[in-house]
Amino acid sequence: MPDVLIPGALGRLPAYGSNAPTTARIPMFLPSTGRISYVTPDQIASGASAVDGPVSATDNAIARFDGVTGRIIQNSAVTIADTTGAIAITGTGGVTVTGTTNQLVLGTTNTTTINAVAPAAPRVLSIRDAGASGSFVVGGGNAAVTLTGTGATSTGTMTTLSARVTTAALTTAAGATHVATITYTGVAASDMVFVTLAGGTNTTESIILKAPCTTNTITVSITNAAAATAVNGTIIFNLLVVKL
Repeated sequence: MPDVLIPGALGRLPAYGSNAPTTARIPMFLPSTGRISYVTPDQIASGASAVDGPVSATDNAIARFDGVTGRIIQNSAVTIADTTGAIAITGTGGVTVTGTTNQLVLGTTNTTTINAVAPAAPRVLSIRDAGASGSFVVGGGNAAVTLTGTGATSTGTMTTLSARVTTAALTTAAGATHVATITYTGVAASDMVFVTLAGGTNTTESIILKAPCTTNTITVSITNAAAATAVNGTIIFNLLVVKL
């Protein structure tokens, strides 16, 4: 049954405080809900259909279509604050991001905070194991850093929380230490730095790595612990910074 206009009913809806209508409305029976809704004469002229909703709804809730007719809306558990635009979800629902890029953009500030309000127990942040079908990215990517310097010292610059670092071809003598000074803006003395040997052209065994950090600097000590053999090539190591 199609929507039915009620003859001779041109007029105004009853006034309900500040929500009283200011334009004429025409009652229209909606068979999909069994209720009467109201449309303006302009809507009738343009062929628009009335949209019907529930008897009551949650203040600031986002209206959702009920079914596929495009004429019935329903309440939701998602609200948008009047002044701040903050979005709140009640119940057990989550946020699913879909699309061609599957990205959740979190603004342009340097810090994004995930705040678990008054948890009853420690919260667990779960990150799916990428396995064979994807990759796990930390700090905006695993940047490649090439150090400059072949004597007792070298220098380089990191721009992400993790990096794969390659030295120049070193000739560090047995028992000696090469010191690589890596600038990373934002790192602090209280942060943790993990360093692991990852390869290179050097074939001398017994390389020891140490990587303390100070303000904006990570100092990597590469010690040749061999008894008599000098380093004979490049050394590659991985760095991971954990902000505390």
